[in-house]
Amino acid sequence: WSAASSDEVVRLTELVLDYSVRTSSPLFFNQLFGRVDPIGLAADNVISALNTNAFTWEVAPVFTTLERALVRRLVRVFGLPEDSEGVFVPGGSMANMYGMHS
Repeated sequence: WSAASSDEVVRLTELVLDYSVRTSSPLFFNQLFGRVDPIGLAADNVISALNTNAFTWEVAPVFTTLERALVRRLVRVFGLPEDSEGVFVPGGSMANMYGMHS
């Protein structure tokens, strides 16, 4: 196995794009999701560029602080007890696993 050249990476990227559904189109809407959200796309770019995980404050102080603030806000929005806790997970399957475990 050898590393691909820049030209090969471009060719493969174009191939993937040619055969992919254009989910970013404003005309795209699926039963499970709609087109890309511009704010979500910008956030995804930042997160991808940082390439970090929010396991601990020492590794990701901004993200762990943000997660705590968002959980506190959601507790207030939904009228939950002030000592309620929460966590953000990467998708529905992981959320179900956390739900079954707790």
